[in-house]
Amino acid sequence: MRISDRNKKAFFLLSTYVVLLTMPKVKAEETKITFTDNYRIESNMPFATYGNKDLYIGSKQYIEKIKDNSSEDIYIIDDRENTDPNIIVCDSHKIKTMKEITNILNILITYENEYPSDWDRSLKTMKREWLIHNLCHLLKIRIKSAKNVDLNNLDEEIYINYWNIANEIYNELHKENDNNQPHTYIKYKRIK
Repeated sequence: MRISDRNKKAFFLLSTYVVLLTMPKVKAEETKITFTDNYRIESNMPFATYGNKDLYIGSKQYIEKIKDNSSEDIYIIDDRENTDPNIIVCDSHKIKTMKEITNILNILITYENEYPSDWDRSLKTMKREWLIHNLCHLLKIRIKSAKNVDLNNLDEEIYINYWNIANEIYNELHKENDNNQPHTYIKYKRIK
């Protein structure tokens, strides 16, 4: 029995993810974040302005009504009242730098602090989930699902486990062999 294409894609995705996370970080230009004074939910006002982009947060119906696909603005669906509280960043694959991702996630944390709910995600796992969504979109793996990142509570544990698997792969790739030389490949056992 051969390793399935799905397993190959999963291995490639996790390996790529590990490589991207271990790349040297380049200092990004600081982008100013401004929060809207006297903000009211779904009032046609952005919750915040990030650089030259407005960041709108609201229900799915509200976001669908105001969303302008030709703009650079950021649209976020607040579905925290669901049984599995969720926040969905629409078209998250368009946001590519860790600096932008981190800043937007920090805005979402501020939103949660201003308008508390049962939504509870760590910054670390939200970054991981967003990166995996972006990689899947880039590699055309489940492209419809990867287009938007959904930061629901139940995924908190999943992305901790993905990280552990990715770390194991990274450690295996960088483990030295008997001659104190790093491995250049991983051997697969053929399953019969």
